[in-house]
Order: sequence, then structure tokens, then C-alpha cells
Amino acid sequence: MEEFKRLLKRLAEEDREFLRGVLLEAIGDSGAEELVETLLRSPRARARLAAELAAMITIPLNVATKEDIKMLETKMATKEDLRALEARMATKDDIKALEARMATKEDLERFATKEDLQRFATREDVAVVREEVRRLEESMATKEDLKALEARMATKEDLQKFATKEDLERFATKEDIRRLENKMATKEQVEDIALSLEEVARDYVVWFLKQRGVLCRASRLRLDGEYEFDVYCAAGGVTVVGEVKLRASAGAVERLVARVEEAVRMWPEKFQGRVVKVFYCMDASPEAVEKARELGVWLIEASRELTPLPL
Repeated sequence: MEEFKRLLKRLAEEDREFLRGVLLEAIGDSGAEELVETLLRSPRARARLAAELAAMITIPLNVATKEDIKMLETKMATKEDLRALEARMATKDDIKALEARMATKEDLERFATKEDLQRFATREDVAVVREEVRRLEESMATKEDLKALEARMATKEDLQKFATKEDLERFATKEDIRRLENKMATKEQVEDIALSLEEVARDYVVWFLKQRGVLCRASRLRLDGEYEFDVYCAAGGVTVVGEVKLRASAGAVERLVARVEEAVRMWPEKFQGRVVKVFYCMDASPEAVEKARELGVWLIEASRELTPLPL
């Protein structure tokens, strides 16, 4: 028997699974009662079995009772409560749509704060400004007033037509005109000078003709209102006719030739023999000399002949 105990002890230490299987088979067979009696005779086995049984039948402190479960059920939400809650709660899509409609911090920063609004005018301020604007409009000119004023006022173009102070300074004053009048010859004096010049011209023509053996008496020839010549001398088959000017130009020479030729056609009886066209002046331009030589005009400047006498 001692040998059997040692064998069981060794099996318990070395091969616990084998010993466990033997015990389970014994419990399932008719030898379970003998095994229980044998175990109950051991104080150590009895204590261990008692502890295991107590653990099996004692309700753990952390395990809920039926009453606890019922109370918990009353407090916990049912499936219907969860469905109703889901219907009332917002989904992710609802939250995204709400975020799209809600203003961000950047949006709020663009709005005016109370301090900003305090800087703006109140209704009373606006009313005062409107009244000021109304009075200003009454005192200001309208478009029609401006148009009427423009019609009455002078433009820049109008002002440019008037003389400036500088322009007036360039004009002669009354005193200047008086001094000039004192220095200038009167109409009568000019006429006297012209008559004197004509007399001098006729005297020189007579003298130059006398040098060539032609004797005549020079005078003025008046044919009608248009045709009048300052010098006219007819004698010995020669008729000398012409004009007297202070200055001779090429154009004046051409006009003299045309007038003499026209008068000869109209009054041939006044122009017997050879007709000599004469032009007497105090100053002749080079162009006048050239034109007189070209047209055969006898040009006399003061006391000298510039072109030859065509006899």
C-alpha cells in the first residue's frame, strides 16, 4: 500500500494529466463513492473541497442580481428609444450641410463690431447732413444756371480776340498819335508834294527830249474818269505819255504799258507819230528796271535815265 501511495504521488508530480484522467473515469464509474469517502477522510482534501464548494455556491459581489438587472433595464434605452433618438439626432451629412450654412471666423471678422458701428453716423447725424445738403443745393447753381452763365460769359476763344496789356502797350497812345500827326504831312501837303513831283518829272522829260532835239511842252492828260496820265508831250512826230510815282515796281511798269496801249486804241487822235511810254520815279527796284527794259519803257529815276529813250 505504501508502494502504491508513492506511485500515485510520483504520477501526480510527473504526469498530472494521466492522474487527472484516471480520477475523471473513477468519478464517472461506480467507484465515485469510494473515491469521495477516501478524499473526505483526508483533512487537507476536505478543506480544499469545502473551499471549492463555497466558491461555487456563493454569489460574487460583482455579479448583478435580477433586481439590479430590472432597475438597469428601466434606466437603459430600448431599441425604440434608440430609433427615436436617431431620428432626432443629426447625421454627418446634416452636420456638413449646417457647417456650409454657418459663418466661419473669417466671415465674422468681415462684419462690423459694436466699436465699428459706433464710428458710423446715427439717424440724427444723417438728418443733420441731409438738411445741410438741402441748404447747399439751394445755394448752389443748377445745370440750367450754369448753361445760362456760360452763354453770358466769355470763352477762352473770345478772350483771345481781345488785346492783352502787352498788346496795348505796343499800340500808340494818344500822345504818340499827336506827335506822329505833327510830324506827318497833311493830305493837302501830300497833294502839294505829288504836284511838285509831277512838275519835276515833266521838267526832266522836257529837258531830256531837248537834249535829243525834240522840243515840246509837257502837261497832264485827262481823257475820262479812268484814263489820266501825269506826263503828256506831243511834238515832231513823237508822243511821250506816262506816269509819276515815288517808287517803281515791275507790276507798276506792266500796268502803265497796258493803260497806254488801251488809251491809244480808244483815242488814237491823241497819240500821233511814235508813242513813247515814260515812267518817272524817285526809287526804282531792280525788277522794275528789268521789266522796263523788256517792255521798252523809258524809266527815269530822279535825274537819271535807267533805260534808254526808244526813238
